[in-house]
Amino acid sequence: MLAHSPPLPLVIDYVGQEHEVTAEDEERILLALQRRSRIRRIRLWIPASNVRKLVVAISGDFPMLEYLYINPLNEGVIPPGTFRAPRRA
Repeated sequence: MLAHSPPLPLVIDYVGQEHEVTAEDEERILLALQRRSRIRRIRLWIPASNVRKLVVAISGDFPMLEYLYINPLNEGVIPPGTFRAPRRA
């Protein structure tokens, strides 16, 4: 559906800290993260076991990103060095 939607800003907001992220939800989040130029806000509050895979997908330029919140971030789990979000609110 994202491939056919107009280029409106995207918001990724997933709060599921009490349960594992389903494979279907993870696939949807990863698909949305591929649309970097459209993402305005990212909020992921997920179990530590799911954080690493999704944080790795947050790489490259996010020119529209105004807000980023990831909980929990453990030691050794940081956004890749290629992550850039130059926009300021």
